[in-house]
Amino acid sequence: LISFSTKIFADETEFQIEGMSLGDSLLDYYSEKEIKKAKAKVEKSWSYKDKTYTPLSFHKKLKTYNSVQVNYKTQDDDFTIESVSGSRTYKKNIEDCYKKQDEIVDELTGFFEDAEKLGYGTYEHFYDKSGETTIKGVSFIFKSGAEVLIQCTDWSKKFTRKKKWHDELRISIDTKEFLDFLDYAY
Repeated sequence: LISFSTKIFADETEFQIEGMSLGDSLLDYYSEKEIKKAKAKVEKSWSYKDKTYTPLSFHKKLKTYNSVQVNYKTQDDDFTIESVSGSRTYKKNIEDCYKKQDEIVDELTGFFEDAEKLGYGTYEHFYDKSGETTIKGVSFIFKSGAEVLIQCTDWSKKFTRKKKWHDELRISIDTKEFLDFLDYAY
């Protein structure tokens, strides 16, 4: 099993996913050409209704995750990271996802002593109107309002067949400003 432990520190400004932290420039990790290519791909497939932020997905130059999603303010020429998440696929194996999630949460609990830990239990995914897709999540919320979220998504068989989406573990770090944006982005 892959270890999700990379450098982990005591607050949100130092937490890293594939080496990336909140406030870093995406240009430190990808060229402007790679960023523009990722942006063009996202614009064809999906985006937020509100264009304040631009989401990008990357699948190359990764060591721990299958993919990384980054959000930056659309008008920011420095591509400052406001949100970054890494995901790892668990094909037909949600129990291993839950096990890895528990390991990560236990590890982070010791590092994020000043953060408020919230367990959300298991709930239905808003995207699947059948109610068959579920999410199990745990958050660490910092005094700044930033949040680290560790969640497992158990996609229904229908979504796996139709969309080729597989169960996954996702670890995210988001600024408070980005989280507030998500309240009205869709």
